[in-house]
Amino acid sequence: MMDKFGRMVYMPSLGMLFIRVAAGIVFFMHGWGKFQNMDGANGFFSGMGFPMGTATFVGGLEVIGGIALILGILPRIFGLLFAILMAVAMIRSVARSICALIRSTSAAP
Repeated sequence: MMDKFGRMVYMPSLGMLFIRVAAGIVFFMHGWGKFQNMDGANGFFSGMGFPMGTATFVGGLEVIGGIALILGILPRIFGLLFAILMAVAMIRSVARSICALIRSTSAAP
């Protein structure tokens, strides 16, 4: 946006809007993908050691939370829930990679 003298005007709320909408679209699309193939998603999650039904919960959170972020409904609460969700995913995948690395190095002669 420009002011009356042709200079750029800093609008932090506009930047936050773009970030919030982009994150909402990403989470919505990932959740919608889980609902399109729920059997595969449940199999993937149970293969990682999560109980059955976790994919349904995560997919629902991503769809509902994504829509809420896009619309600006409770963005701090859904942002916190998404942060917890992503932290668990990162910790779980890193722990799995470390276990696979330990198994591969201990099996070597």
